[in-house]
Amino acid sequence: MSARVTFWGVRGSIPCPESDFMHYGGHTSCVSVELGETLLILDAGSGLQKLGRSDLVKRYKTLHLLLSHAHLDHIMGLPFFAPLYDPAYTVHIYARPATGETVDGILKKMLTPPFSPVTTETFRATLQFHGFGDGDPLSIAHHAIATHALNHPGGSTGYRIPTETGSLCYITDTEHTVGETDQGLVRFIQNSDCLIYDSMFCDTNFAPYIGWGHSTWQEGVRLKDKANIKTFFLFHYSPDAVDEDLRDLEMRLETSYGSKVRLAKEGLCVYV
Repeated sequence: MSARVTFWGVRGSIPCPESDFMHYGGHTSCVSVELGETLLILDAGSGLQKLGRSDLVKRYKTLHLLLSHAHLDHIMGLPFFAPLYDPAYTVHIYARPATGETVDGILKKMLTPPFSPVTTETFRATLQFHGFGDGDPLSIAHHAIATHALNHPGGSTGYRIPTETGSLCYITDTEHTVGETDQGLVRFIQNSDCLIYDSMFCDTNFAPYIGWGHSTWQEGVRLKDKANIKTFFLFHYSPDAVDEDLRDLEMRLETSYGSKVRLAKEGLCVYV
């Protein structure tokens, strides 16, 4: 049986609730992956609130939340995630702390007055925190998930998730070097069926943002070709990328690549 992947938040840096962003979505990063009896959640951006209100989480009482990193746009949904306030749930949170702190210690920093009226002690669910090192594999409910350190200020982690029929790679908040190929990343994502990749910028406007820790959709296409990826999803759009711009890009990519290169949209479900 294929895994069902659902996009709940596809935006980078900051939520964009304006009407010009509604077609592709204004919530920040959050993707769910249903692996039979296991539910994985990739990142806890503002899209996590929608996931928490959905019927999907009602089917699982144990949730596994994998964080790429702890920048605010990737964890801001935590205080608004309904299952955290329900004692019937157990929530496992996984992250690679780049500062030498524990996972719970990092989250407690965010969920602390005066920045938040909610603390981790407010939650009613059973919380389990799991830290890991660079490249350490994870075993989650018998699923062997590979990890890969990414190039981002403060560090970030990519995940490769096997499914019964293929594999999914989640690679966001990473920066490529112009004119060079990250061979380690190519090896990590090689022959995967689905690649979700940081597409915050494009090659023509990338130069002013070098050092910010993000990439371009063209680099995603190059990785798709070099790593023999079946389907590449653009993801983590710039908060300046309005629907009109993304629609134009989607039409151009469809003409050039068909269904092999697609744009992630909030609410979109795909099977891997």
